[in-house]
Amino acid sequence: MALTIWTDEKKAEAFNEIIDWMCKGKSVNSILLRKKDSMPSHTTFYNWIKNDAELFAKYARALIVRADVLVDELIDIADDGSNDTTTIIGKSGVEIEVEDKEWTSRSKLRLDTRKWIAARMNPKKYGDKVEHDVQVTDKTIKFKFGEGPTEPEDIEHVEID
Repeated sequence: MALTIWTDEKKAEAFNEIIDWMCKGKSVNSILLRKKDSMPSHTTFYNWIKNDAELFAKYARALIVRADVLVDELIDIADDGSNDTTTIIGKSGVEIEVEDKEWTSRSKLRLDTRKWIAARMNPKKYGDKVEHDVQVTDKTIKFKFGEGPTEPEDIEHVEID
């Protein structure tokens, strides 16, 4: 395998193509493997984004777009029931339509995988984690579940019975 010399022009062209494919929902791995002759190695690509803040920013934006594309695909996968059933011949020789469990299981896996990946690529938008911004003062709130003060200024200390 010949060593590729990445001129600035060639690097920009390859990088932009990778970003374009990412924005269409493709993974970096699939892009680099599918177009081996015109693409950098994985190590080279990740070094580019590690060592160049501008390239890293473009990559980060592409991840956000890719997450949106994957979420859009969730609807298509969930709505596509075309292969959910298959026809078999019953004992009496009559055709019976039954669930194709391999297909429906694969569809569920595709849905779950896309949700998981989207949550990692854009956790603020698709993540499961709920953050609470709580400010503590020296006041106390005391109430039983289902009961509580009606006005914030009534709060002096928190005690839950």
